[in-house]
Amino acid sequence: RSLENLQELHFDNILCDWRFDKLFAPLMNQFFEEDSRIQRFFFFACNSNLERVSLKGGRYIGMDGKENDFPQFALIRFVRRTPTLKWFRSDLTEQNIISLSKERPEICFL
Repeated sequence: RSLENLQELHFDNILCDWRFDKLFAPLMNQFFEEDSRIQRFFFFACNSNLERVSLKGGRYIGMDGKENDFPQFALIRFVRRTPTLKWFRSDLTEQNIISLSKERPEICFL
């Protein structure tokens, strides 16, 4: 929450494993479900000034112990809720990139 001046993040090929985090583990399955009541998104506590973000190859370990790609809806939610974003590299599908480019033409998607 104290990273209000953070403008750039590169987390390519990150593997998130929150199964043993006492605060986040109980909410993890909901975090990665599209219809979740939890309206959080990647880096929600420090996104107010982010301009350049790379999450290419991002994966997480679910409560079942299996590795999963970051869901498309989670990447989309991040883009929509980061007002200062100008550059985004990720594993978004071409169709989602086209759709988001119409909403946010100022962002360079890679």
